Order: sequence, then structure tokens, then C-alpha cells
Amino acid sequence: LAEEKERFDDARDQYNNAKELYMEGIGVEAECVEAIFNLGLCCRTMARLEQRLENMHDYEAHLRAAGQAFEKLYTILPDLTECNWNIATIYDELDLLAPQEGRDSSIKKAEDWYKCLIAQVKSDSGVLARFGALMARVDDESQAVAYHLDSYRYYPVDMDVISWLGAYQVKSEMYEEAIKYFEKAAQIQPKEVKWQLMVASCHRRVGSYTQALDTYKDIDRKFPNNIECLQYLVRLCKELGKKDEKEEYQKKLSSAEAELGRQQASTRGAQELNGHSDNDFNQLAAPVQQSSGYGGYGEFQAKPAEPKPSRVDTDSEAARAVEERQAGQGKKQFNKGRKNSDDWGDDELGDDLLPM
Repeated sequence: LAEEKERFDDARDQYNNAKELYMEGIGVEAECVEAIFNLGLCCRTMARLEQRLENMHDYEAHLRAAGQAFEKLYTILPDLTECNWNIATIYDELDLLAPQEGRDSSIKKAEDWYKCLIAQVKSDSGVLARFGALMARVDDESQAVAYHLDSYRYYPVDMDVISWLGAYQVKSEMYEEAIKYFEKAAQIQPKEVKWQLMVASCHRRVGSYTQALDTYKDIDRKFPNNIECLQYLVRLCKELGKKDEKEEYQKKLSSAEAELGRQQASTRGAQELNGHSDNDFNQLAAPVQQSSGYGGYGEFQAKPAEPKPSRVDTDSEAARAVEERQAGQGKKQFNKGRKNSDDWGDDELGDDLLPM
């Protein structure tokens, strides 16, 4: 940690020196495009550094300084796409930092700059998705869906967009449509069990129990120790009167749960032996999450899928990137408000599944 702090201090000093040199260049030539643009980039990088260190006051100050530099550049080169993109995303980030009563100004500016940017790059899927996320944050659902669909049309393999659209269809109780997006996600990430579990869950919710059973069986062949899958196989076989299969899956479920218990006991023992918990270590070692409001676009690269434990809660998993886009907003519960013969139909979908 001491070495890491020293590296941060060195980086901060270097960026401060660079900022001063760019300011001197602007002092010599007030409309030096290169100096103004690089000053904006330097301030954004300094903002990222302070964000990682959780110095949120300095993070906001550097972000606003970057915005001033790019707005100055806009007066010189109004058609520069890179300039407009930076201004739009800066106001987007500032909105996430603003208290609820002070959001109107920054969010309106972000909206205006995104519209200006989209007029320049109509087919940029990342820009469309970011603007869709902004619209979702201000509860403009129709606009949010429209821009996410446009983004999906231009780039149909973006997992953030696919998961958002699938989650939106689930929220709207259009499970057949949701299946299309979750199947697409499963094709892109075949080793990620949660997408296939979501497909099976949607089949259950529309009453297609035979299709759901076949899907769970296929999942069991690919992920034989998945407890969530085995639990539903036991319940479905019981409902459909498949006694022999129910007993078979019940044995597999008991074996998988016993193995999970042994693994957890072993992990606890290792933690006690080491004198600290994994959570304590992760809090020290893990990087600070971006609060950009939408991961995976522009400078914010989408993170690779993390390995999941064998037990996955179907109705509280899919689309964890959607939760990141909420960026600290209060969580919302989703109650489906519909009754049918599916005795699992009242399961709650977790906040990370739902669009913002």
C-alpha cells in the first residue's frame, strides 16, 4: 500500500507539471488547439486518479476544469467530435455527483451535448447507449428504450445493452422478447451460466414448463454442479409428475450442496488461518469502480465477466452492468403484479436485473 501511494503521488506530481506547462502554452497562444485539448485530457486523467483515491472533492474539481477546457475548445472548433464527446460525458458524470435537488442543470446540459454529438455520429453505438442510459436515469423510458435499441442495431454484441434490453422486457412482463436477448447473451458468453438460467426462468414465467425443463436439463449437462439449476429441476419434475427424474436430481442436488458446504468450510478455515477475510483484502486491492453511469463505452472499457460460484440466483443476477449504471441511485423493488398458475411467478427480480 505504501508503494502504491508513492506511485499515486508521483503520478499526481507529473500530471500537475503537465497541466502547468499546458497553461503556460495557452498563456503564450490563447487559441492553441493542441494545448487546450491536451489540458482537458490531462484534467480528466487527474480526475480519474483522484476518483481512484476516493478524493471526490478533487475529482469533481478536475472534472469541471476539464469541462471548461473543452468548452473553450468548442468555441474554436465547434465541429470537433472528440470535443463534444468529452463535454457530454463530463456533464454526464457531474450529474452523478450532484445532489438530487441540484441535478437539473448538469443533466440538461448532458442531454443537449449528447444530442449535438449524436447529430455528428448517428451510428455510434456507444454514444447511443450512453444517451439511452441517461434517459433511463431521468425516467424517460420511451427514449431510453429507443436509444438502446438503436445501439443494439448498430452493435448487437454489447453485453451492457443486451442485458439492459432483456431486463426491460422482464420488467414489462414481455418474457418472450426477453428470451431473445438472454439467448443472444448466452451465445456471446457461453460459459456464463446466468444467461441460460434467465432463459429457463422466462420459460417458467410464461408457463412453458416443458421447455423450461428441457432448458434446465441442458444447463445441467453443461454445468453439472449448479445448485440453482438442480433446485428448479427438482421442483419442475415434481410438478410434472416425473418421480424418477425428481429423485435423480434430488440426489445430485444433495451432493452439490454438500460439496458447496465443504468448500465454504475450507474457505473459512483458510481465512481464520491467514488472520483476515477475503473481503478485507478485496477492499484494499480492488480498484475503485467508475461512476461514469455506463460502463463499457469510450474510455470506460467493459470489464470481463467474473467467475461465479456454482450457486446462482436466477432472478437476482442478469445484467450486473445495469446496476453499475444506476451509480449509487436508490434501489427499486420490482413486483410483477400478475398472478398465474406458476407458483414461482411471485419471485422478486433483484435490482441488478432491472433497468435503471
